[in-house]
Amino acid sequence: MKTSFKKNQVRVGKLFGIPLTFDYSWFLVLFFVTWILAGSYFPSEYKNWSKVYYWLIGGITSILFFVSVLLHEIGHSLVAKKFNYKVKQVKLFIFGGISEIGEEPRNPKEEFLISVAGPVVTFLLAGFFYGLAALFKGNEYLYALFHYLGLINLFLGVFNILPGFPLDGGRILRAIIWARTKDFDKANKLAASVGRIFGFFVIMIGFLEMMAGFFIDGLDCGCLL
Repeated sequence: MKTSFKKNQVRVGKLFGIPLTFDYSWFLVLFFVTWILAGSYFPSEYKNWSKVYYWLIGGITSILFFVSVLLHEIGHSLVAKKFNYKVKQVKLFIFGGISEIGEEPRNPKEEFLISVAGPVVTFLLAGFFYGLAALFKGNEYLYALFHYLGLINLFLGVFNILPGFPLDGGRILRAIIWARTKDFDKANKLAASVGRIFGFFVIMIGFLEMMAGFFIDGLDCGCLL
């Protein structure tokens, strides 16, 4: 696999003809997620493992989690390519992943299908990993790995379809409004307004949780956007 370096990022090759790029910040997040899983999540759920297994399963889980994010973005990109849009690259960075498509969707049908493709992939991955967890229920290490990946993909799928523009759900909402009104500008403004309301609602939930004493949970909720 050919690797090239640019400012603040590394290009690692192509998948389905789509360039794949990792921002340097992604490596920091990969370590941070591994640290959280190995130092907190897995020890709280599985108390009899050795430290080696906490870090081993935590590291593998982190890598497969980001593979899931990558496949989510590949889902968007493959549908965009089907409609003859140029996909510049798929990039993983500190906030997750992004598909860089060369132009805005030409019509509401294409926007809807491109936007919904990512969450569909994520929900399929959730089902796939839950199935593997059930298959390997007798092996605690594999069960823990696949169960977590099923859970996190389910969460990401649900989160992404919420109408918080520019999340996938916000773009899906824009496509629906666009199809009904035949007016892209109006659809864009309405979707953006709903997204702002949604963002304010999430921040308020986080604030109320912090006021109730759940500081860490509230901080997490408020930072989702």
